[in-house]
Amino acid sequence: YRPMLLAAVVGRPQPRIRPYLARRALRVLPAYWVSIAVAFTVVLADRNGRDHVGEWLRQMFLIWNYTPGHKYRALDQNWSLCAEIIFYLALPFWARALGPLRRRARRWWTVELIAVGSLVVFTVGWTIMWHQTTWVDVGLAGYWLPSHLDWFAAGLFLAVIHVMATT
Repeated sequence: YRPMLLAAVVGRPQPRIRPYLARRALRVLPAYWVSIAVAFTVVLADRNGRDHVGEWLRQMFLIWNYTPGHKYRALDQNWSLCAEIIFYLALPFWARALGPLRRRARRWWTVELIAVGSLVVFTVGWTIMWHQTTWVDVGLAGYWLPSHLDWFAAGLFLAVIHVMATT
């Protein structure tokens, strides 16, 4: 987020989205796909009638945690990558959405800090909602990005502080 915010604050063009997403994909996907390939090999050895190919595809494309009833326990640790990828996809839109508010504010950083704080509040509300209702799959909702926006908010907060200190 820091390069996006810094560009906005000093009036430079925003970093291009395609190279940004390519760098994020190169950071996450190769090792992830190796882990999936290894897991797929292990799963193929287990012939108890589960939907192995479908599960492998859900894992491969980081959507397993959005498909109820298709969670393969051996790969639970991959939930964080699913959330991380969604965050990476949303981040350029977040930066651009705050742009008009940031430009109108007397102090740009107040907009940023309020927005970051709103993510923490949203996470708390989301967590209460999915624990108290049946609107979402309770077994999967904890793996979704809204359940962890507060963690990403911490990184956004650090980016805001860094840009404040350097501009």
